[in-house]
Amino acid sequence: MIGKKRARRFVGMQDGAKVAKLNNTLFWAERGLIRAEDEKTGRYEIIGVRSFLIRAKALSEMNMNSSSRRDSGPDRQMREIINDFLSDVTVVVKQAQEQGMPSDASARRDLVRRRVRTVWMGGSQMV
Repeated sequence: MIGKKRARRFVGMQDGAKVAKLNNTLFWAERGLIRAEDEKTGRYEIIGVRSFLIRAKALSEMNMNSSSRRDSGPDRQMREIINDFLSDVTVVVKQAQEQGMPSDASARRDLVRRRVRTVWMGGSQMV
């Protein structure tokens, strides 16, 4: 399928989940943590919300410390890409925080409550 993009669905990703993408790495919230996957290598990583926020803050500070007055074409594009990524990151982090930390008992109860259940009902022909 050259030239066509296929929608990807990650294991455990809920409908409406925001995906932040920077270069070839995708970030999304799942069960209160941030999941990251490199599309090229397939490397998968689970990151805590606090650690992810520290990384995002460092990226934001790096982006703000460079002068926007001297931006040429590629520099301006990179600044815009990073700003777009950081705005997506805030949504991903909010989703992870709403889901609750996995160590929180109420978050575990909520996960079990929302889990899809399949119930098989026997018909009159079953013995």
